[in-house]
Amino acid sequence: ATDTWIQKGDMPASRAAGFTSVVDGKIYLIGGYGGPQRVDAYDPSTDTWTVKSEMPTARRSLSTSALAGKIYAIGGAAASSASYTSLEPFSTVEEYDPAIDGWTTKSEMPTARVCHHANVVDGRIYIIGGSDASTDDNRSHVRTVEVYDPATDTWTQEGDMQASRAAGFSSVVDGKIYLIGGYGASQRVDEYDPSTDTWAMKSEMPTGRRSLSTSALDGKIYAIGGYLPGVSGHLGVATVEVYDPATDTWTTAPDMPTGRFGPRTGVVHGKIYVIGGMDKWVGSAYRTVVEYDP
Repeated sequence: ATDTWIQKGDMPASRAAGFTSVVDGKIYLIGGYGGPQRVDAYDPSTDTWTVKSEMPTARRSLSTSALAGKIYAIGGAAASSASYTSLEPFSTVEEYDPAIDGWTTKSEMPTARVCHHANVVDGRIYIIGGSDASTDDNRSHVRTVEVYDPATDTWTQEGDMQASRAAGFSSVVDGKIYLIGGYGASQRVDEYDPSTDTWAMKSEMPTGRRSLSTSALDGKIYAIGGYLPGVSGHLGVATVEVYDPATDTWTTAPDMPTGRFGPRTGVVHGKIYVIGGMDKWVGSAYRTVVEYDP
């Protein structure tokens, strides 16, 4: 059946605010609450989890990107950061090689940050926005765009985005990066074209959200979960909305079975897997995994 949700086997430990990347049909969940150094691999073909070598630097609210069979864990906050207002952002970059289950330290990101966005286009990793905790209340959201080239282990800076953003999410379709929701503009959608280093505003997401997750599949972007700004308790929502860059329009998909704050997603063989998250900020983290078949 299509357009349906199915519950899968639980992961080994409750997790939230880590990050996921897909390599060779497996989803790797790295860091986060519940295991700031922990790495777990999920194989959707067998619905099983495997514990992998720990990340050297304990972190949550980092980003990861998969490129050429390796995963790059970039930035994030110290595991000791108790809340969004007591951040200790990192510039740390560590490379994980699933083939040997080992880690290597790489060149640091120029701007230490947390709750940022990471995407791969044409063999380079684009790090966009986030918070650098440079103000007294540690809520300084940045517009900075920095690009990492794993082939040379070097960083370069691109033009700033139009508005500072953090704790939204981003996905790539046809070589362009779409940044959706987050602090700074919970309904806003911006399209970044790395080939021209230019930004364009797109149609707003119907339900403004922060700490959501997005996944691109068949040319569309699925915006999943998160929480509604201005609502007491920061409760996770089950909302799923679908953006079509070709028409710059949004449609609604069936809700997840459970509302989630800070879920993580991965696409394998045409299905979206939603992993972990919390019931609210800061609440109880989930072990549950659900599969969505569009």
